[in-house]
Amino acid sequence: YWYPYRRIDSAESAARGRPVRASEVVPGTRLDQVVALYDFDRRLKLLVMDAIERIEIALRVELAYTLGARDPYVHRDPRAFDGRP
Repeated sequence: YWYPYRRIDSAESAARGRPVRASEVVPGTRLDQVVALYDFDRRLKLLVMDAIERIEIALRVELAYTLGARDPYVHRDPRAFDGRP
């Protein structure tokens, strides 16, 4: 989480033709900024995982409903999963 706060090495960047980060951080960078970035990342991951879980459950329900409309015991028939009617 320190990476965005690392100083860009202008000499190395010019030599490589792309931005290269140095080992030192930008002057004035505070630990609370890094902790805030970590906390934001943690909360974002939790929100994304929650959304993915809801989508997964909705897909499972739709699949069960669609297959169940065909036959209540369709899950026991492997031929039902090959895509042919």
